[in-house]
Amino acid sequence: MDEGYLVTSMQRENLKSYLADEVSKIIQDKVEAVEECKLSQTLQRGCFSIFYNLKNLKLMPGVDKCHIQVIIILLKCSPNLEALLIEFVEMSEWENYWKSQDEDVTCLAYHLKTVEISNCEGQENELEFVKFLLKNGRVLEKMTIFLSTDLEEQMKITQKVLAFPKASSSVAISFPKDNKTTSLF
Repeated sequence: MDEGYLVTSMQRENLKSYLADEVSKIIQDKVEAVEECKLSQTLQRGCFSIFYNLKNLKLMPGVDKCHIQVIIILLKCSPNLEALLIEFVEMSEWENYWKSQDEDVTCLAYHLKTVEISNCEGQENELEFVKFLLKNGRVLEKMTIFLSTDLEEQMKITQKVLAFPKASSSVAISFPKDNKTTSLF
C-alpha cells in the first residue's frame, strides 16, 4: 500500500455533522490493515469496523460511564488485540457509574496479554474497569497500573485490585511508583 492516512485529531465539535455510520464507512474505505491505533476522542455510537489486524491500542479516555462503554465497544471491534494502553484523563464532572456486565469480548478471551493503565486515581469506574479486565482476561499475562494518588490511597487501591477475581492464574499485576508509562508501542 503506497498511500497512508493519518488522522491527527478529531474533536467532537468537528464531528457534529457526521453520523457514526458515515465515519465508519470512511474508515472502512480508507484503512485496509490497522495494526496500531491511537485515539484521544471517540464516538459513543457503535463499532466503527472490525479491526482484525489491530494488535496494539492506546486510548486516552475520561473515566465516566460513557468513556468506559466506548472502550468496551472498541475492545469488541478488536478481536486480536494483544496490548492495551489506557491513559485516563481528568474529568471535571463524573457522570453515571459504570458496572461491568456480561460482555463477550473476544480479545479478552484469546489474545489480550498486556494491559497498562496510567493516571489511575482509584475512582469507582476505573476500578470496575480493571476488575472487568481481570475477570475476563483469560490469557492476560501482565497488568501495570500507574496510580496518581498519595501513598496511603495507593495501598488501599492495591489491596482492592489484588483481591479482584482473575480469569488468568498467571497474570502479574504491578504498581510502579512513578506515573510514567512504559510505552508498550
